[in-house]
Amino acid sequence: MPPSEENANPLGFRMRAGMAHPEQRVSYVTPQHALRRILSFTGHSIDDVVNSSVAHRKVLVYYRMHKLIQRQAEITELERQWNPVA
Repeated sequence: MPPSEENANPLGFRMRAGMAHPEQRVSYVTPQHALRRILSFTGHSIDDVVNSSVAHRKVLVYYRMHKLIQRQAEITELERQWNPVA
């Protein structure tokens, strides 16, 4: 019995009935900007940051902490790729 076109992949193998085509498994990624998240977390607006040195320093500290955590996560992921046993 020849595979139908809708259940066949480019190599001619049939897909299981429960499996979806790769085109149907779409995931949407919504980027979250760090500054927007930090402003929301601290409860400040961009105007507060511009006009108040206290708000500016508070947001700056959280932004630097975000960058440090992000960099450490990247280093950890690279080390895991280079040395998967450890």
